[in-house]
Amino acid sequence: MKIRFFAQFTTDLPDDTVETDDEIIRYGGRNIAEAFGEILRNLGYTVDAPVDLQEIGWEYNFYLKPHTFANRVTMFEDGVYYTSFRGPSRLFRGPHPAWIEMLRKVGEALASDPRFPKLCWSTGDELDLGEFNGHARPVED
Repeated sequence: MKIRFFAQFTTDLPDDTVETDDEIIRYGGRNIAEAFGEILRNLGYTVDAPVDLQEIGWEYNFYLKPHTFANRVTMFEDGVYYTSFRGPSRLFRGPHPAWIEMLRKVGEALASDPRFPKLCWSTGDELDLGEFNGHARPVED
């Protein structure tokens, strides 16, 4: 089984960066994190509000008891974003089934959401920012 928990995508949502001529006041991506949160709630997860990590992006936790997951959304450049989904671990026993199930559900939901017209999934080693040469689904059996 191959698990890809990084996604690179474009969006039709507006850039919500707040900036002056001299500095960035708030980095973009909050609206995307909120859209992802909406998708996750529709899938049955409880979702925290996104936290501003400045240039690193926006991050939030989400839950399906007893499991805790996390997502971070980061603006790369020119309307390209990337995100990573983390979940419960099982040291030395392979990926946790709840994490695999979440990735499958999120992968299907994002692929069918017209707000994210260009989307591909990668492992950390495969991720090539700005190039959309990843895979259509996050989990490959």
